[in-house]
Amino acid sequence: MDNRSVVITGAVQGIGRAVVLKFANNGYSVAINYRNPLKESEAKALAEECSKISGREAIAICADVSVPENCKFLIDETVRRFDKIDVVVNNAGIMKYSLLHRMSDEDYRQMVSSNQDSVFFMMKYAGKHMLKKKSGSIVNVASVAGIYGSSALSVYSATKGAVIAMTKSASVEFARKNVRVNAVAPGMVNTPMTNDFTAEEKENMSSNIPVGRFAEPPEIAEAIYWLASDESSYITGHVMEISGGLK
Repeated sequence: MDNRSVVITGAVQGIGRAVVLKFANNGYSVAINYRNPLKESEAKALAEECSKISGREAIAICADVSVPENCKFLIDETVRRFDKIDVVVNNAGIMKYSLLHRMSDEDYRQMVSSNQDSVFFMMKYAGKHMLKKKSGSIVNVASVAGIYGSSALSVYSATKGAVIAMTKSASVEFARKNVRVNAVAPGMVNTPMTNDFTAEEKENMSSNIPVGRFAEPPEIAEAIYWLASDESSYITGHVMEISGGLK
């Protein structure tokens, strides 16, 4: 395979980390995005691990992708280092539980910026590069909450629903330039985002999932990689549910 490159947001832990390792194992040059400067050593260690796995360059870039200028910087810096971007995985996001009428204005704005605005601006700036070279694949990480809704997650569900809508619309706009846009919609996954649940709470939640358990991050990464790869070359505008049957 030629030297392909990928940029992954929210890439130091959870699903993002699993996606980074999946692409590295398939020979990609990887740009690892993280938001918290305190995660620098962890991000750089992951980049070193990727380089050993792939034999390609891997870089760690600190940028809060809820800020438009930072999205542009992340794309520009990746292109500068790798000369191109073949794949973008928009994984960064946050989840805060609250009934709608109790949600603070600040928490609302943070979720919209982190989950929704970041995807828009990353697609905007990556799209300009990909459309110019008439090639590329974007995979957005949504959620089954964005399809079916969920109690105490109205804002989170709304932002993930917006990601799904943007995925479908962008796929139509970009298709004639050979740029594909798809999304995955995970259900419950064993990540730091769900670590606040007690073992008992996780067991109760698992009982409502037809397959009887949470997903593991590598299972989500497999689907993301497949949607980004040439093996799914005729698929665009698709939202793949990875929920163990959870509705």
